[in-house]
Amino acid sequence: MSIREDIIGALATKLATITTGNGYEQTIESVYDYPTHFESIDGSGFPAVSIFMGSTLLEYKLGGATQDTSFNIGLRVYVEGSDEDSIRESANKAVEDINKLIFNNITLGNSTVIKTEVTTVEPPFIWLELGNIGLVDIQLNVLYRRNY
Repeated sequence: MSIREDIIGALATKLATITTGNGYEQTIESVYDYPTHFESIDGSGFPAVSIFMGSTLLEYKLGGATQDTSFNIGLRVYVEGSDEDSIRESANKAVEDINKLIFNNITLGNSTVIKTEVTTVEPPFIWLELGNIGLVDIQLNVLYRRNY
């Protein structure tokens, strides 16, 4: 398994700890360590988080034995509610919970990760006509170091 896949796995494991029992606003019911569409969730539980990898930037350090890699990870968070206000409330809680998780776990428990940070959060997109579903996109940036 590659370092990037290890980091995605570590992130998925951490996201699965977002529960009200662990002090968060709500419980993430499903975590997918791959891109998925809300139709694939099909009753397996909301909120749900789908993880996808984005662009990568490599930076070689002086001497050539160390490489810092920065890559983007996208999180698509699917939420549901009874109306527009409850969908928006659930989306906002999910954003706060993920911000809290990343703030308290900047290395994701992975020894190669230097830091993880939330870089952007899109406003919720709401589909009332599709069963009161909403989504919010969150972008993370992960910086990790590899020694050769």
